[in-house]
Parts: sequence; C-alpha cells; structure tokens
Amino acid sequence: MIGKLLDNAGMYHAWAEGTEPGKSHNHLSIIGCKFNDRIHNGQMDTSELRGMGLALKHPAPEDEEEKITVYSVGGIPIKDIAWGTVVYRKAVKKGIGTVLNLWETPAMS
Repeated sequence: MIGKLLDNAGMYHAWAEGTEPGKSHNHLSIIGCKFNDRIHNGQMDTSELRGMGLALKHPAPEDEEEKITVYSVGGIPIKDIAWGTVVYRKAVKKGIGTVLNLWETPAMS
C-alpha cells in the first residue's frame, strides 16, 4: 500500500467546498485534492490518510511493505516565505514595486 501524507487536511477540505463535489482536483491539481475527491467518490477511505498537522491524527504506518509515501504539500508557510523572499529580491534588483512602511521601529532587531 502507498502511504498518503497530507500537510493540512482541513485546507484540502476547505478547497473542496469551493468546487464541484468530488472534482476539486480539476480546479487545483494538488495530490491532496485528488485524495479528497477519491474519498468523496467512495474510492478511498479517510483512514488511508496520515496528516502532519493537528487536523488529522493518524499513527505512522505499521505496514512493513509501505515503501512509498505520497506527500501533498499545499500550503506550508515556510515555502511561502521562501518564495516571497525570491520575489522580493527580484523586485529590488529590478527596481520595481512599492515600499510599504509597516512600522516605525521593528519589534525585533
């Protein structure tokens, strides 16, 4: 059996609510949405999923045969920060964008 690991199950459920039932993967092609669709369509059971977050609590697999894990990353903030840093640096290098003064003195310096 292939392990199915989610970063945040609640996020995929929320995305699915905004789409046609059982077809969220057609709108947002992240494997976690496909898992959600398969559950909705009766092709998979929620017990097959493991989550990294607090929203889904399942123990690690006990199946010795489980050699492959499919991990769905849909919104880990550290990736957003890393990507935002790249975008910011490119904008500075190109001299584009708008500087926003968010505070007079940073809380941490």
